[in-house]
Amino acid sequence: MAGHLSGDNGADADAGARVVRDCVRDCRVHEPCEEIPVRFLMAFAPEFKGVVAWINSPALTLKDLEGKIVLVDFWTYSCVNCVRTLPHLTATYEKYKQYGLVVIGVHTPEFDFEKDVKNVKKAVKDFGITYPVAVDSDWKVWSAYQNSYWPRQYLLSEQGELVWDHIGEGGYDEIEKRIRKELQRIGKTLPPMESATELKQGFFAQLRLTRETYLGSSRSEGFGSSSVCIKGSCHRHIDRYAEHDPDVVYLSGDWEQKPEFIEHAGSDEGHILQKFTAKEVNLVMAPAKKVCAVTVFIDGKKVTKENAGADVKAGKVVIDLPRMYRLFKSEKTEEHELKIVTKSDGLQAFAFTYG
Repeated sequence: MAGHLSGDNGADADAGARVVRDCVRDCRVHEPCEEIPVRFLMAFAPEFKGVVAWINSPALTLKDLEGKIVLVDFWTYSCVNCVRTLPHLTATYEKYKQYGLVVIGVHTPEFDFEKDVKNVKKAVKDFGITYPVAVDSDWKVWSAYQNSYWPRQYLLSEQGELVWDHIGEGGYDEIEKRIRKELQRIGKTLPPMESATELKQGFFAQLRLTRETYLGSSRSEGFGSSSVCIKGSCHRHIDRYAEHDPDVVYLSGDWEQKPEFIEHAGSDEGHILQKFTAKEVNLVMAPAKKVCAVTVFIDGKKVTKENAGADVKAGKVVIDLPRMYRLFKSEKTEEHELKIVTKSDGLQAFAFTYG
């Protein structure tokens, strides 16, 4: 379904209206859809109140940013759509900061482990983010903007007016054009614009991509495997099917479902299986007790070096921190069956994301 906001501040189309060019599922965005005009709920940006920490910068206020063109980006470090946006935002910041552009990343967590400032600092460093980042662990800034999506960018004038926004990954040329328009409006002479490398999404028209899949009870759509009770536990799952339905998660072994994640219990082997359609697969995981490990299988065979995601080494992934792990990549969008096998006690799995 297409995401939209209600409300009207009376501004004209250029000063308050914008167009949603993306489809939204579970507050994350990764495929195009028809354009839907909507309006901002406020004329001016709210203050950065309730920020628990600032990274790459001292604390900033709207007063500090007067005279600057500001791009505010809402993101979270386990969101694949956000992660794919970060290199473009960093490059745009480096290109235009000398002309008066300030990019502010507002890191609002989806999962509890993303509230930890230490984890956010590591993510900022790992992703090479050079612009200021506000750690919004209590959702104060998110709520003030009345935001609903990761990622989302808001463009502010030199007086703090909300002049435009963009939902979802992609659209980098349009974002840059809007930034340039605001900088030129305040008298900046800019170098020629070079077209950004856009994410190619034409295949969505021909082939359906598997949607993001949450494993915790608060957003899970259930499992295809059977759940039984054994002595001392009712968390045993059995997957005896030779064929598996597309996009359905099947569990085997002892998995306890919590609101945000499923957790593997004990040292007996267990697996998570899903038949998917995509070019890449990622899984948000965390170690509850000690470092965990999983082995990745594609279509019944250990994943090859050619198709292994960036976090897979010799078919295995070491889970030492709570974050998104890249498991599989391919040149083509097609159907495969993924199976993740583990004997690690305390392995937590939160959500699959696809690209």
